[in-house]
Amino acid sequence: MHHYAFHPGDYMLDTAHLEPMEDLCYRRLLDFYYVSESAIPKETDQVSRRIRLDEVLVSKVLNEFFQLTENGWQHVRCDKEIATYQGKVNRAKVNGSQGGRPKKTDQVISRNRKESGSKANQEPITNNQEPKKEESLPLPFASIEFKTSWGKWLTYRKEIKKPITATMIESQLKNLQTMGEQRAIAMIENTICKGWQGLREETEQGQFSQTQKPKFRLATA
Repeated sequence: MHHYAFHPGDYMLDTAHLEPMEDLCYRRLLDFYYVSESAIPKETDQVSRRIRLDEVLVSKVLNEFFQLTENGWQHVRCDKEIATYQGKVNRAKVNGSQGGRPKKTDQVISRNRKESGSKANQEPITNNQEPKKEESLPLPFASIEFKTSWGKWLTYRKEIKKPITATMIESQLKNLQTMGEQRAIAMIENTICKGWQGLREETEQGQFSQTQKPKFRLATA
């Protein structure tokens, strides 16, 4: 099977026919899937509570885009991307146990330095250096306050060993946009402060809000 990346174009092609609430439900289910890195539970009533949408709507979207197996509702594209990510993590662990990535030969390092300008203090260019995908996605709000808060969220997820994939980032940003800037910032700060793995907000009494909870519940991530 070929390598698959979950591009926005693929998503739009698959979901162009959905009504707004169906589209929202699909996005939340994808968030749920990527966070748990496993199939969605068969019990749709539990899933409905987790993503805070009507059970009938959840069942409809699951039946259209997911496949029911003995392990739960599975999604082929999600499984491929998760497998790719986990493969990279495992390779990094193996390299770490062996003292780091294999060093390049002097010849390769010399050629890279020459091609990059041969600066005396420049580090060798390696093949694994790639632009950060999260930096290429436009933020829904242009204020310094939101940029700072979003940056803290990405850093926090890396610190707890739960880095976010590009697909997850895209979905989160779109849902944060629907909440409004101040509420989105408050939710990010609240999540980090409480030490949660997934974005969510609370009422003053500490109970989850029925009307103000984010468009997705990244409870396990």
